[in-house]
Amino acid sequence: GVGSLALAMALRNEITSRWGKIGLGFLVISGVGEFLAAYFDVTHSLHGLAAFLGAPTLPVAAMLISIHLGRTPAWAFARKRILLSANLTWISFVLFAIAMAVFVSTYVKAGGTMTGTPVSTLPDGVIAFNGWTNRLWLILYNVWIIVTGIALVRTPPADPPCGTPL
Repeated sequence: GVGSLALAMALRNEITSRWGKIGLGFLVISGVGEFLAAYFDVTHSLHGLAAFLGAPTLPVAAMLISIHLGRTPAWAFARKRILLSANLTWISFVLFAIAMAVFVSTYVKAGGTMTGTPVSTLPDGVIAFNGWTNRLWLILYNVWIIVTGIALVRTPPADPPCGTPL
């Protein structure tokens, strides 16, 4: 959450297009969702809302912001890195969504009920690799934040308008 919100604040002067600003809005929503997900653990009913706010919004933000920055001449040096890392966010999200769908469907078929209460053991026949895809997803979200943050630090400053003291 801190990384998403800090990056949104740091990028606010770099983003000039309407779609880029929409991306910043999604990044802020994602950061709020990430904070809520950290505060409300998986057993709390608000964890689902937090996941809904934080999970799908970061790939949208990453793509909108990265496309905008990639078209900006000052960001040309980082274009490939930020676009690659942005694409990895939505790819990892899709993998996680597939893993969750497989988990839930095999859990229900095995006789489990979706009560929101964690179980200590899973019934036979449940395919549960969603924990690994969740970790990959979180790592790749942070990779985009780090890659974009490093590129921001390395971006040459814009020339001040004529007559503006340095």
